[in-house]
Amino acid sequence: MTLVFARPYASPLNQTVGGLFIQDDYQVNRRLVLNIGLRYEIASVLNGPTHELTNYSFSRGLFTPGVDTDTDLYKGDHNNFAPRVGFAWSITGDGRTVLRGGYGIFYDAFVHTIGVDLNQNNPSKPYILVSLAPPIPGQLANKLDPSFLFDISGPSNAYDENLRLPYAQHFNLTFQREFGSSMVLSLGYVGSKGTKIVNARDINQALFIPGTDSNGVPLSNFFNTNSRRPSQLFNLTSQPVGSIRQFETGSSSSYHSFQTTFNKRMSRGLSVLGAYTWSKSIDNASDPFGFTGDSGAPQNSHDMRLERGLSVFDIRHQFTLGYTYELPFKGNRYIEGWEVNSTMSLKTGQPFTPVLGFDPTLTGSFAVRPHNFPGAFISKDGQLYLNPDLPKDPATGLPLAIIPKAGEFGTLGRNTFTGPGYKNVDLSVAKRTRLGERLGIETRFEMFNVFNRTNLALPERIMTDPLFGISSRTQDVAGGVTGIGGGGPRSIQLALRLVY
Repeated sequence: MTLVFARPYASPLNQTVGGLFIQDDYQVNRRLVLNIGLRYEIASVLNGPTHELTNYSFSRGLFTPGVDTDTDLYKGDHNNFAPRVGFAWSITGDGRTVLRGGYGIFYDAFVHTIGVDLNQNNPSKPYILVSLAPPIPGQLANKLDPSFLFDISGPSNAYDENLRLPYAQHFNLTFQREFGSSMVLSLGYVGSKGTKIVNARDINQALFIPGTDSNGVPLSNFFNTNSRRPSQLFNLTSQPVGSIRQFETGSSSSYHSFQTTFNKRMSRGLSVLGAYTWSKSIDNASDPFGFTGDSGAPQNSHDMRLERGLSVFDIRHQFTLGYTYELPFKGNRYIEGWEVNSTMSLKTGQPFTPVLGFDPTLTGSFAVRPHNFPGAFISKDGQLYLNPDLPKDPATGLPLAIIPKAGEFGTLGRNTFTGPGYKNVDLSVAKRTRLGERLGIETRFEMFNVFNRTNLALPERIMTDPLFGISSRTQDVAGGVTGIGGGGPRSIQLALRLVY
């Protein structure tokens, strides 16, 4: 029996975040207004008041600020100036036809979710100890003898020393036209470009070594994965270590969209608000901790260029419509006061990334994608199927043509396929009755998901799973809020409210 001891690794964190800004509106003339501003953002370097956070880099090894080095966990970033400019131009001079535009830089703030994990690297307090005491009957206490306890922990998390504050450039140009006295139509372009976006990757991912030794044994196989990691190949650590997840800001994103909005303010008993967006978002890391449909980890940590693809939250088309209609019933207080409200939402599905579920590359990657072999995948209504006519691998049951060979990575791009769309209509009918000068009663009949549509969540994306490609849950269940939000069955409720 082998005993493994792991200590708690909670550690206090400290960071100061601040900002200054100056902004002004300037009336150039009767038809043109400028908005000009400048903001400065600053975030101090994360630190641990108890000096228990230990960072790691291949060049420096382990270092603990406040203990064995005068430097911080990473270099500070203090040049975060964010200019902003906008304008509103009345084209016709009467304020009914307006062109608006703007540009600005907006800095993000780090959410140091894995900051406390740096405590695991602390060499003065080994995170994992293994007892190597021989199994002698009746001498179980030997397992707890400190002389038999060996430290097998090593660096498993790291912060890039060149960490920078992420920022996005937002820009837009919108045309607005007023019709009549209550209707406004807006047509606009909205875009953004993200720079220094947060991502995480395994800087110690194993290297594939081609060829065989003198006995004909492959130099790279499943059993020697750890020995082929850079830390072992180049003697960068005092003991063998596995993967090292590094938190860094090396990614980027872009978003472009056409957006239109129609707004009719309440008049003649009717108000309407409708919006349509046609957009595309691309990045090479949506979130280092993953979303549904995306693991958050790259396929090949040594080549982040292969991760460029649709953002996991990309929705190509989205349309929403809401209205309120006061029914034109006239008469006494029991006849008047009826109102109908409804909302409709239509949108295309989100992208997702199939992963094999095993590592044929022999590099220790757990997010290996398949090859993009023509005809291997059949996508229909947000579900994904494998071509049953292709020759299969007897071990996994997957088509042989889509399984990368040792040392290769899949050619299928990240977020190539799109899951199920979303359609939903809600409806309510309300009756307001005045019972006195200050007293009234409101009765409401509400129906959610009027057409009882099943809005499926993203399908299973691990290819060795029996349910691969199939959506087995609705969106509300997948989101952890059963019966709330999109995906739940039709529900009807009655409400009575006393107003005074």
